[in-house]
Amino acid sequence: TGVARDADPWVAARSVWPLLHVIDAALGESWLAPLAGYLGAAGGSADPSASDLGRRSRRFGSARHLADLYDRYGVHRPDMLRAWAAKDDLDGAGRPLPGQWAWQAELWRRLRERIGVPSPAERLDEAYAALRADGAVVDLPARLSLFGLTRLPASFLAVLRALAVHRDVHLFLLHPSPVLWQRIE
Repeated sequence: TGVARDADPWVAARSVWPLLHVIDAALGESWLAPLAGYLGAAGGSADPSASDLGRRSRRFGSARHLADLYDRYGVHRPDMLRAWAAKDDLDGAGRPLPGQWAWQAELWRRLRERIGVPSPAERLDEAYAALRADGAVVDLPARLSLFGLTRLPASFLAVLRALAVHRDVHLFLLHPSPVLWQRIE
C-alpha cells in the first residue's frame, strides 16, 4: 500500500493515541453521547470531579478497543470505511447505520482527519492494482499455497486474486463431507 506496516499510523497500537485526543476533544458534543456516558463524562464534562472516576478510568481501554475495531473493519468491512470517508453513514452491506452506532462513523472520520493519511481500507484498490500490475512488488515465491482455511475475509481474497495474476495461488480448503458440498453448490 506504500506504507510500511511498522510506520503505518493506522496500526491499532499507534492509532489509539490520536483517537484518545479526538475522543477527549469531542466528549461534550451530542453525537458522542453514547461513548461519553459509558466513559462517565456526564454532560460531556471531561472534569473528573464532575464524573464517575471508575468509569473515566475506562478511557484508554475503550479507545484501544475502538482502534482494534476500526482495524478489523478495515479487513472485514473495507467498503463501510470507504463509505464513511465519503461521509455516507452506511454499514458494510450499504444500509444506513442504526442510530445507536452512527457515532462510530463520525468518530472514525475525525480520527481519519487527525491522522491525515488514508486508512488501509482506502488504500486497498491501489494495492490490488499494484499487485496485478507488477508481480515483483512483493517478495513471494512463484507458487503460493494456503492450507486449511475455514474463513477468508473478502479483502484477503481480493489480494489473493491480485497475486494470482503473476503466480500460482492454491487454496486447500477443508471439505467436511460430500453432502455438505452438494448443499453449498
